[in-house]
Amino acid sequence: MRLLMAAVAMVMAVGADRTPLSFSHHALRMPTLNLVSSSCRSAPIPTLQLRRVHVARPCPRVGGCKLMMNMEVGEEEEEEEEEIEPYVGPSEVQDKMKFGCFVQDLGIEIFVGPSKVCHGMGLYVAVAASEHVAQVTLPAGTLISGYSKEGSWSVASQGDKAVAYAFDRPDTLVVYERELMSLIDAAGSAAELSDNITEAVAGHNIFFDEGDQDLKVEPDVNWAQGRFFVPLEDGGPAGPTNFGMFANDLAFEQGISQEKYASNTNKNILQLVWRMAVQEGKLAPTWPVVFLNQPVCLQNAEPMEIGLTYGWRYWENLQSKGDAS
Repeated sequence: MRLLMAAVAMVMAVGADRTPLSFSHHALRMPTLNLVSSSCRSAPIPTLQLRRVHVARPCPRVGGCKLMMNMEVGEEEEEEEEEIEPYVGPSEVQDKMKFGCFVQDLGIEIFVGPSKVCHGMGLYVAVAASEHVAQVTLPAGTLISGYSKEGSWSVASQGDKAVAYAFDRPDTLVVYERELMSLIDAAGSAAELSDNITEAVAGHNIFFDEGDQDLKVEPDVNWAQGRFFVPLEDGGPAGPTNFGMFANDLAFEQGISQEKYASNTNKNILQLVWRMAVQEGKLAPTWPVVFLNQPVCLQNAEPMEIGLTYGWRYWENLQSKGDAS
């Protein structure tokens, strides 16, 4: 597993390119996942009574229309959705999975097992074939798992699973009050915050850029608290709250160029998102979670590995140290 960074370069010695989801300043209600832990099993793939599951895009909090994740504000989804090609990733037999759970509301199973792209563990997904599911279509913005609830904050990066807390765009997605929304919408909807929005987000400054005529956000360089969340890796067995820690970067290959890496990032269907809450009068991070960054169609009964983009700067730094395996 590699260091997962979600910060901008100005506050990091080593970092990853954060590519936030394009979002249209409306909140999407997160579905209740009803995660049921189960032992990993090698169930026979059913041949009868197979069904297909299409998870509808959650309706916006404001208004009744459905919104595409990359549409302009208020634009309705009038055209039929394009057919999504089934996801194809590195596959592994279910017998080799170490941990797993059935996500009933989504019709999928999530596993942790030996990675097919690097040493260590990887994150896998499959349709719930044992529940007679043959195909699942999930929209962008679907919650897949937590990253880690247990951990500590540090002023410097530690280990290979640390996540940096730093925003450089007001439309970066966060989770507030169980809703997926932009950072600026979260700051505006939190009634407990002061009227001074410039200091509404802990560790950041929000300001109006006269040149661009737009709101901007940047990390506060004078913020003295730790900016790196370091997950507790030995906090017990893997489960739905920490499966995200095991997601690898499927875009990277040994000897790859920056241009090729950039074109490969569409292989990674996951996105880190911070959960936020009001603490001491400011919007502050609680723990990171993992969402889909694009619509995904699943037909695979055997587990396929799914990935998360770490960013070229991260890999460039490791290669300079001679450690990119």
